[in-house]
Amino acid sequence: LVDLKSGQKRVERGKRLKSERKRVVRDKEELELERERFNRRRAADIDDSKKAELESKRGRSLPDAEYIKKLRRKLPDYG
Repeated sequence: LVDLKSGQKRVERGKRLKSERKRVVRDKEELELERERFNRRRAADIDDSKKAELESKRGRSLPDAEYIKKLRRKLPDYG
């Protein structure tokens, strides 16, 4: 097997060039960082949606509930 970029021959498939090994390690570290960032963002999104849900439950006042009851009477298939 020949590494096309540098023209160096590889002895076995299992053995990697030093630069390639470093690159693989760097890629793994970057993946790990990206995964952490994604998880943090996702956790923040979940928190936001929970907050919004709580606010909407708290915010639904009695007039809204009455309005929905009236709608249900008018339109049996509503809700």
